Formats: sequence, C-alpha cells, structure tokens
Amino acid sequence: MYDPYEEYGCHYVYYDNFGFRVPTKTSSTTQKASEEKAIIFLGDSFTLGKQLPYNQLFVSLVSEELNLASLNFGVSSYSPLLYELQTQNIVSQFDADVVILQIYSNDFRGDKSYLEDAVFDGNTIIGIDGGENNLLVKIVRYSYLARLIRKSQLLLQTILSNPNDTVQMSSSAFDFEQNVTDEQMQNTVQIIKRIHTNLTEQGKKLYVFLIPSRSLSLANECCSNDVLYSRLYSELAKIHVDTIDMKSFFEQINNQHELFFQQNIHLTASGHRVLASSIVSQLKNN
Repeated sequence: MYDPYEEYGCHYVYYDNFGFRVPTKTSSTTQKASEEKAIIFLGDSFTLGKQLPYNQLFVSLVSEELNLASLNFGVSSYSPLLYELQTQNIVSQFDADVVILQIYSNDFRGDKSYLEDAVFDGNTIIGIDGGENNLLVKIVRYSYLARLIRKSQLLLQTILSNPNDTVQMSSSAFDFEQNVTDEQMQNTVQIIKRIHTNLTEQGKKLYVFLIPSRSLSLANECCSNDVLYSRLYSELAKIHVDTIDMKSFFEQINNQHELFFQQNIHLTASGHRVLASSIVSQLKNN
C-alpha cells in the first residue's frame, strides 16, 4: 500500500479468493463460515481500511477485545443497497450471529445512484447493472506496467497539487456532508429495514452505525451540530433497528482532528480505536 501524500502506507493488503480483505496471505474468509460466535462487518472503504495494517482496523480490534472471530466484508464505494445484496447472497452462507453495518455520509447519495441501475424481482433486489464489460480495461488491470504508469501519474498530480496544504473544515465541505435530502434518507432507511428483516430471518442480530462528521472532527467540534447523524439515528429508531453510539465516544476525544487523515478522508489508527471502543461497549452491554 502506498499513498502519494505519504500520510500512510508501506504495509501489505491481502485479499482472499473471494475478494475480501484478510489479515495474512494464507487467510481465507470461508475458514470462518461455520463459526456461530463471530461478527460480520459490512461497510465501504472505512471498513476495508486499506490505509492501515489489518491489526489496526476496528474490525480486528473488536475481534481481539471480545475474543471472537471477525469477517471483513468491506468493499470500497459500497453503500447499503449493495450490503442488501451481500446479506442475501454471502452473509446467508455464514453462521456468524452478529452483523455490524457501517455507514458514511456519502452512502445516501450512493444508494440513490445505485437504485437507478438496480434490478428487482418484485420487492427483492437481484442485482445492479454495472454496464458492459470493457475488455481493454480488464486486460490493463493485469498489467504491472500499466499500474506503474498510473502510480507515476498520481504521484506527479500530487506534487503539482501541493500536498503540504492541510485540509481544514470549510463550510462547503460541511454542507455537502450534511446535505442529504429526505428522499435519499428514506431510500437508505428502507434498504436497512429490508436488511434487518433478512438478517432476522437468518437468526442474526444487526447493529448499524454512522461515522460522525469528518468536517466537525477536523475542527475539534464534533458532534453537537452533526444533524445528519441525529436524523439517521432517529429514523432507525422508528423501525426498531439497533444503532451503535459513536457520537458520545467522539465527543470524549480532545484531539478529534487526529481521528481522520488530513488529506485522505478516512480514519487514522486513533479513529479506528474509537470505533472499536464504541462497538465493544455496545456488544458487552448486550
């Protein structure tokens, strides 16, 4: 793993033959298929966590603290509509009895976009049309020369963009983060409701959490003005979906700006530790 901004990197990221991130190159997700007392983590790039070594991810920290097996099903750019497909087609094949679903502020727009290409059979989603396969792109992805050229391009782009500039909270970034329409909110809430129903039928317990505002955290002002957080948790309470309280744990941190990278939008090792503490606290209470 490398980062043109040099905020993180110099560690290996391993995937198994199903495309899921695993701790070592010899690990396999299916090895844990029959473990009942295990936790499945659904999420996007925040759960995948390529920015950090595996043992620093909240997925790993929760597993270690509770002495339970964990399965990291995080995939970059996914949102709840794709977690619904995972729940039907993948999660159902595992005996793990707890599922933790992570959400970020861009997921509401992601769901709206994915819904435009979703294919349903009645009320059941059966796929999302990704468009026609591009043979040239497929071949290039196997080329190390193409990867080297792309890496050089990104590095040059980074140098020219002055990576030494630190990112501060701006009103436009905060507004974009919080600006979720009622339609987008309801789309995502209804998807989570279907996921909850599906997992209940599988004998599994669902917990949902939203990562608090990055903009507010960078300014050490999280989380009283995080309206999006309050809106989502209020809507999930109406449909009786259990949530994990991240807000109070973020508010206890004095140096909240250290929870996120300055250039990259993702969580640092400190941020992952806060997520893990909140999840462990919730699961121990239950």
